[in-house]
Amino acid sequence: MDKKLNGKNTEMEIEILISGQKLGKNLSIPLQENAAKVGIKIKITEKDFKLIRAENLKPRKFQMVPSVFSQDIVTWDDMSKWSSENDTPDGSNDASYRNSITDDMIKKIVTLKDDKDRMEMYQKIQAQIYEDQPVIFLYAPEEKIIVSKKWTSFATIKRPGYMANTFRLAGSKASTK
Repeated sequence: MDKKLNGKNTEMEIEILISGQKLGKNLSIPLQENAAKVGIKIKITEKDFKLIRAENLKPRKFQMVPSVFSQDIVTWDDMSKWSSENDTPDGSNDASYRNSITDDMIKKIVTLKDDKDRMEMYQKIQAQIYEDQPVIFLYAPEEKIIVSKKWTSFATIKRPGYMANTFRLAGSKASTK
């Protein structure tokens, strides 16, 4: 927990940037208290999330930032949040995650036409991301959505759990993708 910088011992201190929302406070304060028990200092810095995004996330100048992070598992999802190519200030890979195995799977998934094959590939991607731990996932919703057989639709892990614009009468010719 100590490191020599410029020839002198320096204690470990981690900065967590929060926007002042309840999520950030609920995570950062217990984290700070528990880290202190093992001798790690956590500095909590509160500022507007637009500033955190512009000044810290985009230029990759941060240590920890709690945020809501979601990933839909649907056919149009390109997984760009995990692609090394998008680890740029204007990209969507805010975690700066880089893994050539994951990149290869992301490139392959767009070529898969069968939903079962795509779901298997999503699960492999998720397993690799979990193994690498570029972010700490705290929870995932487990709600179930029940839809009448009269309708076709797509579910999502984002609230409210369904995509309203995908509901179609079963058997109708309108595209659901």
